[in-house]
Amino acid sequence: DPLKIPLGEFELKLVPKGVTQNTGNDADSLWADSTAWILTNITTGESVTSDTSLAYKNEQIILASTTGKDVLDWGMAVTINQVAAPGVDPVRNLSNGFINWSVTFQDPSNEWLSAVSDNDAGNANQYGAYDWIRSGINGKLQGFNDPSFHDYASNGGALDPDSKYESIWDGRIAPNRLVSNTSEAVSPGRPQTLVQPMTFGYQAMQGIGLDKLSSVDIVLTPDESKWSECVMLEMGEDPGLNQDQVEKFAMRTGTLTYKGTNLKPGKTIFPGYAINVNTGERLNIIVGEDSYQRSENGRDMKWNPTDRNGVFNGSYASFGGRHFIYVMGSHKGIAASIHPKLPIYDRGEEYYNLLTSMTPGNRMSTLTKIFQNCDWVIPAIMAPGKSLIENEDGIPTPPNEVKIRLRVGMPYGTTPETSDINEGRPTYKFSTEDIYNDINNENGKKALEMANIVPNPYYAFSGYEGSAIDNRVKFTNLPVNCEISIYTLDGALVRRIKKDDTSTELDWNLKNNANVPIASGLYIIHIDAGELGEKVLKWMGVMRELDLDSF
Repeated sequence: DPLKIPLGEFELKLVPKGVTQNTGNDADSLWADSTAWILTNITTGESVTSDTSLAYKNEQIILASTTGKDVLDWGMAVTINQVAAPGVDPVRNLSNGFINWSVTFQDPSNEWLSAVSDNDAGNANQYGAYDWIRSGINGKLQGFNDPSFHDYASNGGALDPDSKYESIWDGRIAPNRLVSNTSEAVSPGRPQTLVQPMTFGYQAMQGIGLDKLSSVDIVLTPDESKWSECVMLEMGEDPGLNQDQVEKFAMRTGTLTYKGTNLKPGKTIFPGYAINVNTGERLNIIVGEDSYQRSENGRDMKWNPTDRNGVFNGSYASFGGRHFIYVMGSHKGIAASIHPKLPIYDRGEEYYNLLTSMTPGNRMSTLTKIFQNCDWVIPAIMAPGKSLIENEDGIPTPPNEVKIRLRVGMPYGTTPETSDINEGRPTYKFSTEDIYNDINNENGKKALEMANIVPNPYYAFSGYEGSAIDNRVKFTNLPVNCEISIYTLDGALVRRIKKDDTSTELDWNLKNNANVPIASGLYIIHIDAGELGEKVLKWMGVMRELDLDSF
């Protein structure tokens, strides 16, 4: 209730409610049956405790009528419940933790960015490079022998059986765990070059699910102050054709000059940034390019995809020069030594150090450490006919800002890094300074401008009516005290209603002062709010005929 919101600082904390031990696949999260919440007005010290645990989705209204205490009449409601992490029991968790996505261009007339759309391969002879999201129940779950179009599973069950993560931006974005990571093609007639890994191989993903996914905002922008420094990976399939014979997923060997300074070999500038919206942390980004594809900007150490989404040389998939985007999280996998937690945004320095020290002997372990921290993959290409324009430093620049929102539901859990605050349990603070009900004459005068009558016009029916013989409209956004006068166009008074209560609404049964139904026509309504001023409305009503057959 906006009229009840007080001015103050508030804190919402999740607290134990009985036993706090949790076990099973979601062991890091708070056990729903033994977790409750407390909402505190820090300004006054007053608190409200939840009626139920997080196991129940219960809306708890904090009003005088529900708390029995006028001092807690805050005009707020709290609805909070525990959820399963993505990939945890996807059979019962029908959404599999996925909430929604959006891609918004600042200039809708110039939607310049696109990406490779997933296209499920139906048989072994089809072109499988476009089957890059392995979401669903095809493949080994059905006994198929060709691993190049298995959908991914863990512990005998599909990671995403209902393909919830295959629909993001029409199959243009996917969690790293569900991205094609094998180039194997054992079926006759299906060349190996037709099945290419979009992320590093199967070994990096063993034992890893979807539960570490982060909700992110990925923004590509012409604002250079927000750009990210990052490492660039080689995406070419054949080391013999790549620059300096570098293997796929190793760091590129070229050098980029930015603002008059040479970056470290293998590093580049990405025209954007990524934010973990759950934590507020800026995330590292890794990008790629295919140095074999010189004609598709694949050997210039710049993030500048083309719009070429076909093949060349018969079977080699272009993917716009393979300028893929990898959004890197910051989390630990099943074992810290194999899957360490890598930093949030540090200009890609830790990834640079790992890749610089990579040798043939530690290649597998190094790439495993890196890619288990990858959350999202976008095989970016330009929209047909679009291209980036280089700025004065020669860096390709987006023509307008595009914001990609990816949201997944994460369970409430504990974070050891914040154990000094509420023992690491979630704690949220907010202020009502910009929404509280500041009661004064000046604001009252402004609010009176919003006074209205609905519906207008009235055509013999409104949603406020409860029966066939009920005629009713509603005055809205009214002050506490006012007098409403309703007139015909020739100035005859039809009805006068006085209001003196804290509600903001008032019903009119479409009858005059003698309790007789009014006639159809136009009416003038005058709202007199005393020192707050007055408001005049015009209203038209068409009355329905009395239906005596209904009685």
